[in-house]
Amino acid sequence: MITTIQACEERLEYIQPIAKELDAIVHVDKRRINAFWSFKDMLDIDVTDYRLHLQDDVIIADELKTYFSYIENFMYSHNIHLLALFAPSRKSFSREYFLGKHIVEYRNYLGNMGVVFSKHFVEKMRTYIKITSQTMDDDIFINEVLSRSSITGFAHFPTLVQHDIKLDSLIGHEKDKFYSNLFEKDYITKLNLEKTNGR
Repeated sequence: MITTIQACEERLEYIQPIAKELDAIVHVDKRRINAFWSFKDMLDIDVTDYRLHLQDDVIIADELKTYFSYIENFMYSHNIHLLALFAPSRKSFSREYFLGKHIVEYRNYLGNMGVVFSKHFVEKMRTYIKITSQTMDDDIFINEVLSRSSITGFAHFPTLVQHDIKLDSLIGHEKDKFYSNLFEKDYITKLNLEKTNGR
C-alpha cells in the first residue's frame, strides 16, 4: 500500500512527521483552486494495489503502518474497494460501533480525511473524473463514483484517523462536522499487546 497526503504549503511542517512515519508521497497543492482539483491531480499517482489517502490536517493512530497488511488482506478477501479510516460523528455510526461492529457500510460518504482505495477504485475515479460535473468537493465526487459504479463503501471502527480540529480550516469548513467520536489512537497498540499476551 502506498500512502499519499494532500497538502497545502502552510501545513508541510505539521504533516512532515506523519509523512516520514508512513513513507508517504506528499502532493503539495500549488494551484490552490480547491480540494477537488488537487485531489484530481493526485489520481495520476500510480497505484499497484491499495492507496491510503490522507489530508494534511489529520492525527493518525499509533503504529498505523503495522496495520496496513491487515487492511490490505481484509479488503482483498472481502472484495472491498473503499475503506474509510475516518468517519464523521453520526448517530448511526455510534450505534454500530457500540454494537461491536468493526466494518460497516458507509452510506453518503463524507469527509475525506483518511481513506484506503483499491487500484480498481482508483481506475473508476480516473474514468469518472472525465465526465463528472463536480468542480468543488472531492468527497462528493467519491460518493458519486460509488453510486455510479455500484460499489459499496465501508468504514473501519474504531476510526484510525482523526481530523485535528485545533488547526484552522484553510477552506472554510465547519470543524466539528468533520470530527470523529470513534477515534482510538491506541487501538493498534492495544491489539498488538493482546497478541503478545496470548489473547
